[in-house]
Amino acid sequence: MIFAPFPSFARIVLLSLLLSGGGVAAQQPSVAQILMGFFGIGANPSSMRPADDVDHGELWTVHLETGVKRRLAPERTLHSPIFLPGGDIIALEGQALMRIPASGDDAFSITTINDVLKLVASKEGNHGQVLLVLSDQTVAILSLKDGTLNPVSLDWSSTSDVESFAQLMSWDRYYDDIHLRVIRRVITGFSGRSEQTDVFLVRGHGEPQNLSGCGERSCGQPSLSFERDKVAFIKMSSPP
Repeated sequence: MIFAPFPSFARIVLLSLLLSGGGVAAQQPSVAQILMGFFGIGANPSSMRPADDVDHGELWTVHLETGVKRRLAPERTLHSPIFLPGGDIIALEGQALMRIPASGDDAFSITTINDVLKLVASKEGNHGQVLLVLSDQTVAILSLKDGTLNPVSLDWSSTSDVESFAQLMSWDRYYDDIHLRVIRRVITGFSGRSEQTDVFLVRGHGEPQNLSGCGERSCGQPSLSFERDKVAFIKMSSPP
């Protein structure tokens, strides 16, 4: 077989690339693709709803099959809990990142994250990566293995990136056919009418099911376990 020779210009370009170690630049993943690698981050960020009113409070879990609720780390006031593979939970106490063992042992501090606003999600498997948002709206990925914090570059002129950021600031979470939502409800009591929030689960196109049932308190910030059998949430320490 006889191969046609490269044109002289093409040969020069190819030789230059080989000598410089260059080549065709690999396409970088989009922000949406990076975020979708984390558990509970869906493909439709434009459908996200605003964040709930819960700031910090008591950490609770509810078992999806039995409905049994359990309070964890009762001595702590926590925020934005997320499950890790294996069943442990991490959450914020101020700027301290706390780990709450699934065994029921005492919570302990892992590290301090300056100016952290919220935790968002972790990755399945032994990646040890946590997606979070800082108070200056920086999105970053924390390595639980070495403590490094790597920012995710967002293009604020990009509609897709803005929608992705709105998803992170919401508490709606999508896990295939399981959708966790924070829904506002009206409570009428002796002191009049008030609005509170609860954590609801929607399977497929079914009706929302109230998981938290927090009565006169607001609940929010839900996270599903990787085993898909429990949901963690925060209950405000006292009625607002």
